[in-house]
This record gives sequence, structure tokens and C-alpha cells, in this order.
Amino acid sequence: MIALATCFWKRPDLSRFFMEYWHRLAGALPLLLYGAVSPEDPFYEEHLRVASHLPVWRMFDVPNEKLWLKFDTLVAEHIRNDPEAKAVLQGLLVMGSDDIANRSYVRIVDVMLETCDFIQPGSCIMFEPETGLMSLLNGFDGGAGRAYSRHLLEKRNWHVWESNEDTFFSIDNHNKILALNASRRSVTLPVTSDTPWQIMDIKSAEEKLNMWFWSDFSPEQNPLATWLDARDTIERHFPDAFECTGAAPASAA
Repeated sequence: MIALATCFWKRPDLSRFFMEYWHRLAGALPLLLYGAVSPEDPFYEEHLRVASHLPVWRMFDVPNEKLWLKFDTLVAEHIRNDPEAKAVLQGLLVMGSDDIANRSYVRIVDVMLETCDFIQPGSCIMFEPETGLMSLLNGFDGGAGRAYSRHLLEKRNWHVWESNEDTFFSIDNHNKILALNASRRSVTLPVTSDTPWQIMDIKSAEEKLNMWFWSDFSPEQNPLATWLDARDTIERHFPDAFECTGAAPASAA
């Protein structure tokens, strides 16, 4: 059993999609879903209202502090103390509230955590739903899709992130610390456009609350990115997730 941890902040429509998507997956996969919501969020009540109709979600109030601290509080103070997690949890999967993974990704992570302490996906799909633009970012080193074994969580007393990380982006900058604490393997999971396991980072053009935007991952601007055909990719790897509202440029086909 894997615990999925995420932190919600504003973006109510995207949060609703995220919660409903993972609710569907949790009905068929070994997943426990945990979300951090902040009373300071103007959409705090909306997040809770949506979650109330999706009872598989376990929601906890966490102050809106630095992102790494919000995640750390959710894991160390809430997931660790959940009786069900104590009984069955094998590891932790971290996803931003604009990130989704397909079933194959969850399944392979569940298997790999039997022998690995830390898993980092090697690539990530970037998608802007308003335009249908999609790319694959190679050499990915972000937080979406990272997984940590229970062994590593317990070794770190369930504090995955360091208290001296005080930058906005520190949620993504702790691999060396984890590697030093891992007793077993730390691995990069190969992800290509053809692997059955995939993760997707949704970059909305309308919601200007992302750390990064689609333009950061356009193949025209980022040498590590390659075009993908959005509709084909969604139909193959994320069936019934959402309707693609556009098409990638001809060069992406």
C-alpha cells in the first residue's frame, strides 16, 4: 500500500479534477490518499466540500507555509499517525496538486519500493489543456512522482525534507540528503513516450499560480523537451482522464 501526499492551494477547478482522478485510481490500486489544505486558502471550504463527496481522501489542516514544510507536516504529523498507514503502508508517493500518474506508474512504484528506498522518474509529460500543447521533459528532476520507502521514512523519523531548506523551490532539492540516508537503492525510473508508466504535470494557461509554466517546457525553448501528440498520449496512457481541448503543432505529431 502506498500513501499519496499532496498539498492544495487555490486553483479549485484543477483541485477538483485532481481529487476525482485519484479517487478513481484508488478504487482499483493500493493507494491511500492524503491532502493538506490551509484555512488561509480562499477556496478552503470548496476543497473540503469536494473531498466530502470523495471519502477515500483524508484531508488535514496545514498552515500555508513554505511548500516543503507543508509536505513535511502532512507526512510527519498526519500520515505517520494514521492507524491504517501504520498497519499497511509500504511507501510514500509525492504529487503536486496539478500532477497525475497512470495506473502502470503506481503499480511499478509499488513493486520497486519492495527493494528501493528512493525512486525518481526520469521524464515527465507537460500538458497545457487550454491549448492541447504537450511535451516530454527529459532529465526530469522535479518532485512529481517521487517515491520513498517506509524504511527511509522511518530512518528519517518521517521528516523527508530538511528544516534548513528555506527557498521556494526546496521541495525539489533534497536528493543528496536522501541518497545519504538510503540503505537500499536510490534509482531513476526510465520514462519515455513509449513506456507504459507515465506521469503528467498539468500547466494551466489561465491559472497563474504555478511554480513553472508551459513555456518553460516548450521544445522551442527547452532543449530537454520533445513534442508529443496530446490526444494520442492521453488516449493511450490516461484514458478517460479529461477531454483534450486542442492539438499539438504539426511538428509534435
